[in-house]
Amino acid sequence: MRLAVLFAACLGLIGFGGDALAQEKRVALVIGNDAYKSLPKLANASNDARAMDRKLKELGFETLLRVNASRTDMGRAISEFGRKIASPDTVGLVFYAGHGIQAFERNWLIPIDAALDSDDDLQTEAIDTSRLHVAMDEARNPLNIVILDACRDNPLPKRQRSAERGLAVIAIAPRGSIVAYSASPNQKSQDGSPGGNGIYTGELLKALDEPGLKIEDVFKRANGGVQRATGGRQVPWFNASIQGDFFFRPGAPSPIAPAPVDPAAIELSFWESVKASTDAADFEAYLKQYPKGRFADLARNRIRALKAPAQTGSVTTPPPSRDPQARPAVGTYDPQPGQVFRDCADCPEMVVIPAGSFVMGVAPGEEEREGVPDQFKGRSVPQHSVNVRSFMLGKYEVTVGEFARFVNETGHRTDGGCFAWNGTKWDMDQSKNWRNPGFGQGDRHPVACVSWDDAKAYTTWLSRRTGKSYRLASEAEWEYAARAGTSTARHWGNDGNQGCGFANTADQTAKSQVPGASNWAAATCNDGHAYTAPVGSFWTNGFGLHDMIGNVWEWTEDCWNENYNSAPTDGSAWQYGKCEIRVRRGGSWIFDPWNARSAYRSRNPTVNRYDYVGFRVARTY
Repeated sequence: MRLAVLFAACLGLIGFGGDALAQEKRVALVIGNDAYKSLPKLANASNDARAMDRKLKELGFETLLRVNASRTDMGRAISEFGRKIASPDTVGLVFYAGHGIQAFERNWLIPIDAALDSDDDLQTEAIDTSRLHVAMDEARNPLNIVILDACRDNPLPKRQRSAERGLAVIAIAPRGSIVAYSASPNQKSQDGSPGGNGIYTGELLKALDEPGLKIEDVFKRANGGVQRATGGRQVPWFNASIQGDFFFRPGAPSPIAPAPVDPAAIELSFWESVKASTDAADFEAYLKQYPKGRFADLARNRIRALKAPAQTGSVTTPPPSRDPQARPAVGTYDPQPGQVFRDCADCPEMVVIPAGSFVMGVAPGEEEREGVPDQFKGRSVPQHSVNVRSFMLGKYEVTVGEFARFVNETGHRTDGGCFAWNGTKWDMDQSKNWRNPGFGQGDRHPVACVSWDDAKAYTTWLSRRTGKSYRLASEAEWEYAARAGTSTARHWGNDGNQGCGFANTADQTAKSQVPGASNWAAATCNDGHAYTAPVGSFWTNGFGLHDMIGNVWEWTEDCWNENYNSAPTDGSAWQYGKCEIRVRRGGSWIFDPWNARSAYRSRNPTVNRYDYVGFRVARTY
């Protein structure tokens, strides 16, 4: 286990360990913010931080305590923490108490000096929790723990925000980790009495004083106390996949008292813990306990989808989307960043992407770290600043069902075959096409075996049908949207092996199920999909976009140029160069992890079709 990042969202503490790590060094960063200047003040955040600071010192942690920290203070503290944990024998822990906001399907920690009028201000005024992930990932220490005491209602006006309450669920590597929540996803945690501690923090502090408890029992003890204290209105829960035992204190434990709770709340907690799983056994376990439960039909559909054989022409029921939003209303939207809309009942869902600037291209050292072959290096240099106007981009890749409506209405011809994997190599196969790329797809899978010319024909039809200006994204727009404010190799971080909750790329599932793939270079995790996955199967990036990395490569508008010398800097498409060849971005279900990066670019002739290439639509205001 190289890194275990654990989230206790809302008022929680989480601990993790292997086989009685007695000699490890322990370092904790503890932040408590409640004296906010432009947001409602909080009753207990600084008290929670100080109490946790004292408790962690008792448990052998060297602590860095920050109370009522500014954005600069928080940033510097995170950097100092990252330096202190950068050794192979150090356990790192971060505890944060204060306002937290879920927006753009990310979690943001709010400094006391944040000036927030809307969610748009978060990127400049708040701290994205991914900054913690990066610091920990770069430290390369064996174990890290993140504790977020931040599950209060979003304090921004409803018309100016994208989330109602609570924090978003965080996807992490499933092995060697514990994910604990003081309340169910999107549920508000309850504060305690002013001058004291939050309910979950208070119960967890008690549990940490108990001798001889394994980490799992610490959670059970704290969870039971919370449910008793709130009459079942607040239901903590956790997922665990660890080996060995970790004890905060030696000794003999006392019995764990059962907690009288609402059975419906327990069922909801169970369902929330498995609904994003790619293992059919998790849904079978739910049905065994709740054969007539509220989510029984969804569980059976998910089992059928996961167990359906990947055979040519087979159609499987797509899994539930990992996006909790209902489909947006037709033709009604407020063009604010993050807004989701669609122009017709069966049009692609679109997301408003904010204007901004970013550094486009590959960072120094990234290609060497990723093991990019020499013949593919240098395509994404030099790095350069690009200004991007606000535009609209498909929330998902264009699906088989959406492309079928276009073909059925226009009679568009897709003759000519498709380059498809034959178990040894990609070869032109006249029998393969977007309806039959060589593996099973349903209407919610991303369309593949479509050329750049096909994609352009689709956008022309959609523009004519809606009266709006649909098109392909420029390469700069695509990278800006894929990065979503990050500068790491991928929007979830630098490690491609940690991406199975975020992207469908070549991984152990593909190696074991795709003929001839056993020798592929692949991610070490399992994403549960040998071929394409239904859109919405993976977590979004910070702009609320699915599958910007992986699933299928995506055509862009740009002509091919060998590097970025003389590239546009205004976000527009590069309309000169080798225009019979166009740029594709994002990697796919069958490509090595080094292809699946925000900066990497590749190309194909406009007339060719491939079983790993599809597209996503953009729209101008």
